[in-house]
Amino acid sequence: MLTTLLFDAYSYPLIRGGGLFFLVIGAAIVIGAATPRFRTHILVLGGVSASISLGIFAPGLSAKYGLPTTLQLVSLGVAITLEMIAIPIVARLTRHRGDRDMNISILFVVALHFFFMLPTFGPCVGILGLACALNLIAAVKLTAYRFAFVSLIDGFLKLSIGTLMLVVPTLA
Repeated sequence: MLTTLLFDAYSYPLIRGGGLFFLVIGAAIVIGAATPRFRTHILVLGGVSASISLGIFAPGLSAKYGLPTTLQLVSLGVAITLEMIAIPIVARLTRHRGDRDMNISILFVVALHFFFMLPTFGPCVGILGLACALNLIAAVKLTAYRFAFVSLIDGFLKLSIGTLMLVVPTLA
């Protein structure tokens, strides 16, 4: 069954915690897209809220599915570390091109870091990375594609896949 392949918590015990994180950060991105004046503050609050939520709820979300493998933990760590290193570099290299191009470039880094998480969360995070990248490719090709809408779609993608990652494994 497709849902078992994409959202198998026994193969990917951290999937529900990752889903919670993506759901919260996706909601913050959607709210930020709707309120551009407060976007940065909302994104920071979303990141903090997602991290706190993960700290509180992750053990209970993954306990019955077993322990993650060393590869899964290392993949997650590498993905987050590469993202933390790449975002400031990309921001510095692209800020002269304007906010839209800089933000799209940063979101490309985020989309690419999902692929490093494939061993941790499985195919669903690859689908998320691909969908986010396609949204950004459209933004690069279609200059009339306003960043507020790019961001809104990005947030909905993270919110949607995150919700599926959180809920679907409990249905199996």
